Amino acid sequence: FVAVLPMVGVGGKKLFQIESTATTAGGVRPRIAETARLLWIIYLGLTVAQIVLLRLFGPPEMDWFNSVCHTFATLATGGFSTKNNSIAQFNSPAVETIVIVFMLLAGINFGLYYHLMRKRLDNMKADPELRLYIFFLVGSSVVICLLLLNRQIVTTTGDTIAKASVGEAIRYSVFQVVAIQTGTGFCTADFNEQWHFSAKAVLLALMFIGGCAGSTTGGIKVIRILIAFKVMIAEVERVFRPNVVRPIKVAKSSIDPEMRQATLVYVLGILFLFGVGTVGLMALEQDNIDFTTAATASAATLNNIGPGLGKVGPTGNYSSFSEPSMILMSILMALGRLEVYALLVLLRPRFWFTE
Repeated sequence: FVAVLPMVGVGGKKLFQIESTATTAGGVRPRIAETARLLWIIYLGLTVAQIVLLRLFGPPEMDWFNSVCHTFATLATGGFSTKNNSIAQFNSPAVETIVIVFMLLAGINFGLYYHLMRKRLDNMKADPELRLYIFFLVGSSVVICLLLLNRQIVTTTGDTIAKASVGEAIRYSVFQVVAIQTGTGFCTADFNEQWHFSAKAVLLALMFIGGCAGSTTGGIKVIRILIAFKVMIAEVERVFRPNVVRPIKVAKSSIDPEMRQATLVYVLGILFLFGVGTVGLMALEQDNIDFTTAATASAATLNNIGPGLGKVGPTGNYSSFSEPSMILMSILMALGRLEVYALLVLLRPRFWFTE
């Protein structure tokens, strides 16, 4: 996507701003090529670091091949594993901790790493999206941890069934929350069969929230959730104070009407596509799937998560779907990964043939 932007000049920069909705990371560098180079350096550094850490602290089964494969799947938040049981196959707290850290890092706006490289720590501390991102992760982990302790059972994606101690509840809840919100999709627990309904509802919500703008994650993105919430609060205030004109700000930056509209349209667009995907899968599969499977398959593919609930849970897969359903979900994955606008813009003739 970044490689295409220099071809379209100012329009490309505008498209980048709409896609990233990055109001707090200092914007795009004057030259897109320079931005791409800095991102490559940061990404390469994180990749090398995770490969080495997994090889050093992982079990013997985590050899160089598996270290490289799981690192690529972590930082790209792709979630593909060489093992059928995903990360649970290694049964290693050290591996899970390393993967959690790098999934979390992959979900942060990469523009903030630029400030970190320039020793501008205040920019990171003051970033409202980063704070809200951490809040979602910590808050959801605490809620699910308490629910697991209340249910008193945790099932791994292997054959082991064990009572949930405090340590195990923390271990499984934190890993799954980070994996689902960042869209990585790794699994260490069968949350579909053994977890409380409320815990599954939290995970479903995290599928749509996603990580920060300017990261490798899918979903709506935290900054859009923040802007949409602020717009909603402002509109509520306008009901009883119609004459008040109050700018909507994120950090110290005012959100212009164009950006507000683009954000709301994107959020509504994702919800609309989710509904279309759910109805489409129900219609194509007839009685072969239930509503839970159809809805979460639509959400998981659109937001690029991987596992959902029902037949597409952490121990299931998408092999039972028909070919038309596969095509529909492939379209949803493409739209979600390119964040809708980029793909729709490329399909318009006016994009390629300007007057």
